[in-house]
Amino acid sequence: MEDFIRYVAFIFLCFLVNDVSTDCDKWMTVSTDRTVHKQGFHREIVSNLTWIIENDTKMNCILMLVHHIPRDMFVDLDEIRSVDTSKIVPVGDPNDFDVERPAHLSTKIKVLVYPDIKKQNMESYLRLTSSSILLVHWRYQQPTQHQHYVPVTLPRPTILTRCQDNFTSEHMQRCLNKQEILQYPCDHDTAEMCDWFVLRQNLNNQNNDIIFTVPVGVKKHTYLVACGTIFITLSATYILMQLPWFDINKEKIR
Repeated sequence: MEDFIRYVAFIFLCFLVNDVSTDCDKWMTVSTDRTVHKQGFHREIVSNLTWIIENDTKMNCILMLVHHIPRDMFVDLDEIRSVDTSKIVPVGDPNDFDVERPAHLSTKIKVLVYPDIKKQNMESYLRLTSSSILLVHWRYQQPTQHQHYVPVTLPRPTILTRCQDNFTSEHMQRCLNKQEILQYPCDHDTAEMCDWFVLRQNLNNQNNDIIFTVPVGVKKHTYLVACGTIFITLSATYILMQLPWFDINKEKIR
């Protein structure tokens, strides 16, 4: 009888732990929806986030995206600095963001995005939403033997949160404390480091990663491209040199 009671107690404890864990997963999960805009070598990545938490009027939580940019892409730092409202922070060596460097000589880079947060009260819940844009550009690809296109994968960003105070709800705070902690700048305009909690992601339309098809040169076309370039250059030079002669003849005719 004693063994049976222990067995029942063990089963009950397992269900209790699982229920608490599942509940934490619900509160610590943010919905992520990413779309791609523009065509060609310059793309806009729009990231929309939605996080629903227990309504706590004292809480002031912010979100951050850590974009993991593959070596086939780059983010233009001058372009970021030219936007006054930009809240994008590059991470790492500035040389890794060299826009002239080809893909095969580049490395992966990280970019932090601090989006503006909108809050909406939903009775006992609080809905946090944000929308942010990241401009990415293709790097020059090394020519291949036969392939005309190569796949390039832009992985999903890491979503983190930071709250100024503890949740009033002990349950919410306990769930938050279970999350992985990473150190990043507290805000886009400061070098001070803060603890950020990693949130789970509920990805819409199974949009784990974005896969692009990038055109590349083929080595067997090198001779044809070189000859075509030389021909066009010489033709343009000849035309430019003849323009003054045409102007002189026009003056004589008048």
